[in-house]
Amino acid sequence: MTKYYFVRHGESTANVEGVIAGWSDVALTEKGVEQAKLLANELAGSGITFDLIVSSPLRRAYDTAMAVAEVTDYPGREIVTLPDLREIGSGALELSPLGVTKGLSDKDRRAVGAETVADFEIRIRNGIEELRCLSTGRDSVLVVGHSGVYRLVTALANGQPALSMKRIDRPPNATMLPFPIENPLR
Repeated sequence: MTKYYFVRHGESTANVEGVIAGWSDVALTEKGVEQAKLLANELAGSGITFDLIVSSPLRRAYDTAMAVAEVTDYPGREIVTLPDLREIGSGALELSPLGVTKGLSDKDRRAVGAETVADFEIRIRNGIEELRCLSTGRDSVLVVGHSGVYRLVTALANGQPALSMKRIDRPPNATMLPFPIENPLR
């Protein structure tokens, strides 16, 4: 059975500025680059290897994935990017202060071009199915992405409704965690 791991991207400029990144293609900070390199060195020293590295196409995730690939001798050109594994989109509210979307109705979210949690769930479920197909015959897969993706998948894997993702803590930047997708998401 395939073992899945998840890494949230290193610290980004949006993290430092306290704004919603969403689909905005923000860069890693210098600290984020160092976090990614440190994680990569820890992984290389642990003996964990990956048969497949998959990343969100957003730069902050892809650059983190590339740092891991470089240090663990995974061919960078073989990193697979899956658009469905992007962070939840916040439309016109991206790069606004964190919390600005709190309490918005689905109608309000749609009015500003943002995804609802239900929309996000559908997209992530599609991305996970694509990931599973890509993982066939693989022993160990690393997924590099975003806190919203991890929190949603964790909620669904635990049989909780998608909205309960809001009660799950964000994983720290550049930390590897188990990714609970071996079984179908409920």
